[in-house]
Order: sequence, then structure tokens, then C-alpha cells
Amino acid sequence: MGLGLPFSAVARSAHTVPIISLQPCLDELKHGHRTDGIRSAGKALQNSAGDRFRFEHFDGISEVYNPTGTLKPSDYRLPTKDASVDMTICASLFTHLLEEDCKHYLTEIRRVSAPGGLSLISIHNNPPDGERFAGNEERIDIDEAYFIELAAHSGSPVVT
Repeated sequence: MGLGLPFSAVARSAHTVPIISLQPCLDELKHGHRTDGIRSAGKALQNSAGDRFRFEHFDGISEVYNPTGTLKPSDYRLPTKDASVDMTICASLFTHLLEEDCKHYLTEIRRVSAPGGLSLISIHNNPPDGERFAGNEERIDIDEAYFIELAAHSGSPVVT
């Protein structure tokens, strides 16, 4: 999820790979082009991966990056069946999610993960002393132990 998925994972997959952009590309938004870069990336990947690739974009509300979005991130449901995803990669996604959205996305990832499915999730793990979750949508820092607790609470087994 997000636009950080390595292209090689799509190109080498023998199965359909849904790529879901959960927030607009930050550089595009800073330059006033809400979804041009996202659509271009999706077309480029689809041209290379053919029917093994499905690109989805959700117009999530973000005070910082997308204030005119149409859906609260905590109301978003990943557009795939329960227990149908073997691997989820979230590169630079949780680094921008507020705490309630973080909890929701962990629950959604668990919902769509197949038995034995894996998730690779990056976080910034340097919150100020005494805080477990800190920042705003530009940068979120989460205490690693707290993130593991949140993942476990969502029902996901955790391997560090």
C-alpha cells in the first residue's frame, strides 16, 4: 500500500497484485497536482505487469496532504476479500497515519491477510521521551513496542 512497493515484486508475481494508494503522493500534493503522479505510476506499472496488476486509489481526507478528500481513513475498507492477500507491503504509509487510522489499517490488513500471510511495514520509531505515538501527518513516530502491541491487538502475529 502506498507508492513504495518495489516494482520487481509486481513484475515477478504470478498472481494479480492489487496496489492500493491510500493517500495521494506527497510530492504531487506539494506542487498542487493531487493525483497526476499517482495515475501515472499506476499506468506505468499496469503496462509492465499487465493483468497481474490492479491499481486502486482512495481519496482519503488528510488535513496536511488532502483536505478536500472524500473519505475518512478510519472508514476505509481495503477493496479485497477477507483472507485473500499473501503479502502486504506498507512503505512510508504508517509514517503518516494518525493513531486511530494506524489502528484501523492494522485491523484491515489483518482482515485481508490469508492464513500465514505476511506484512512488511515501515515506521519511524523515535518518539519523544515518554511518548509512544507522536507527530502529525507529515511525520509520525511510534515506539516500536507500542506498534507491536497495536499489531497484536489487531490479531496479527508479530515477528521483529
